[in-house]
Amino acid sequence: MSVPLILGFSNASTGAILGGTWCVILGVGLFRYRTGTYARRWLYRLLSLSLIWISYSLFQITSAFEGITDAVIVLLGVGLLLLGLVMGVRWWQSRSDGESQKTAG
Repeated sequence: MSVPLILGFSNASTGAILGGTWCVILGVGLFRYRTGTYARRWLYRLLSLSLIWISYSLFQITSAFEGITDAVIVLLGVGLLLLGLVMGVRWWQSRSDGESQKTAG
């Protein structure tokens, strides 16, 4: 039995809450990056985590829809998942570049 069922939430409502929360986290993070508080490496990590969790949320939301709407939401979720993985690779590469610069200097 899943945790949302134990607490009385449906998958769609859990996905909506989780997706909304990660959208807010992403928005605040992008704002802080634009103001110069965080570095680009941090942005890549935030984008990776946020997009992966938002795609998971979209997959949860699809339980409330049928037909073409369900397919569109799944495609959007797959696209965000792939974009999140790409951002994760970019974060990993920037992390590796930073470590090699520390050892070289």
